[in-house]
Order: sequence, then structure tokens, then C-alpha cells
Amino acid sequence: WINRTAELGMYIGDPEFRGKGYGCDAAACLLRFAKRVLNLRKVKLEVVESNVAAVKLYRNLGFREVGIFLEDRFIDGKFENVLAMELKL
Repeated sequence: WINRTAELGMYIGDPEFRGKGYGCDAAACLLRFAKRVLNLRKVKLEVVESNVAAVKLYRNLGFREVGIFLEDRFIDGKFENVLAMELKL
């Protein structure tokens, strides 16, 4: 709270509801709340690099890549890179 930062994370589990804009709407709503109500100055997140749809969503919302954790998460039998991203509000 002192730093006025937060971390964002979300997951749409049911594939039927992916690609319909729900993630974009939810993230945009959270970011407005973070800025207007909580008066935050930055939101951070981590996303698996191979999750192309999520990376695209976050970039479209204004997040920028600030780092990469190489082979950080073990998913489906292999290690995946994780991007660190941030958005200054």
C-alpha cells in the first residue's frame, strides 16, 4: 500500500468463455478501480510467454515487458518462460 502498487492475476478456466472479451473487460475494470479508487501508481503481472492471447491482451491494455524469467514454470511437461510486465497508471 505504501508503494501504491498491486499485482494483477486472472484466469478464465472454461475454454468456452475464452476469446469473448471477458478478460479484457475485467482487466480494464480492475485498472480503472486501481487508478480512480485506490490511487495506485503501478500494476504488475507475470504471464507465461507462450500464452499469446494473454500477452496480447496485456500489451493492448498498455502493459510493457520489463523482464523475463527463463524456464520458470513447468507446464505440460516442459519449462516455460514467464514475462514480467507493468503498467504505470
